[in-house]
Amino acid sequence: MPTAPPPDAAPPAPAIRPVEPDATMETKHLTEKQWQAEVREKLGQQLKAEPGELSFSPDKQWVVVVKGPPPPPPGKPIKHPRPWQLVVTDTAGKRRMQFRPVTLKGSDEPPKDVHFLADNRLVYEVVQPPPPPPPPVKPAARSKKGKHPKPPPKPAPKPVVAEGPPQRLFVIQPLARKRPQRLQAAHFVFSVQQDHLAYLGGDPESAFVGVDGAQVYPRKGRAQIACDPVWSKDGHSVAFLELRAHAPARLVLLAEYDNPTGDTTWDLPPSAALEGARVFWAGSGKLVVGKTSMRPIFAATFFKEKPPPSWREP
Repeated sequence: MPTAPPPDAAPPAPAIRPVEPDATMETKHLTEKQWQAEVREKLGQQLKAEPGELSFSPDKQWVVVVKGPPPPPPGKPIKHPRPWQLVVTDTAGKRRMQFRPVTLKGSDEPPKDVHFLADNRLVYEVVQPPPPPPPPVKPAARSKKGKHPKPPPKPAPKPVVAEGPPQRLFVIQPLARKRPQRLQAAHFVFSVQQDHLAYLGGDPESAFVGVDGAQVYPRKGRAQIACDPVWSKDGHSVAFLELRAHAPARLVLLAEYDNPTGDTTWDLPPSAALEGARVFWAGSGKLVVGKTSMRPIFAATFFKEKPPPSWREP
């Protein structure tokens, strides 16, 4: 026979039922690569573009893609160049900006290698249109009697072509509503991270080295630059060769391209053969001059202190 519990006994605890997990509250951990793949897929559907055509900004807050109408059917000429657009959107797909890229007159070529040069600006190359096809060769006309053909017309004089490599055109497009900056030169070099662009501007005898649209060497005036600028691995330093009229050639190092206090030069031996020579980075603190890095004609070592954060733009 059951007995009643004593008066001071605690009431029995209620039964505990297991709670099913709420799928909406689950935390999904993704690697950066997986996250970028998801963003590319989502934005690709919104923008009607291939996911692989989207390019992220360095801070991964923005994405850019080139958009334009489809090409005409095969065999049909292009009546008007297609209106290309640079479409920039945030990774959530809520804020969108559009820019009309620079194109050459009569060209239907889209901008080449469009990507972010920084978090707040784009860069791309303007592609030259293909040369027109040569005119068809007409058969030689015959005389009235049909015995002897007329002599062919004299060939037109060939146009005078300037010596040197062809000029290229790059454009820096700010995300702010500012006019794009055109950079026209024969030599352009991106840093390893593709976030800075160095180039040689001016004439061969009166040139300058520019980075991201600003002249960085000489800090004032012009100089004779003997080779393309070469970036360090970290994308902060630039090195190249400079020729001088009444002094030996010298190796130039811009330890911080945007800070002139780090500019350093070394005079090369007067007997050094510089034809075809260039600059190579042999580590973070060594530069080598020569036709190849394995057969140097000059080498220089240096130690670069880490710049304070105030030297660089935020």
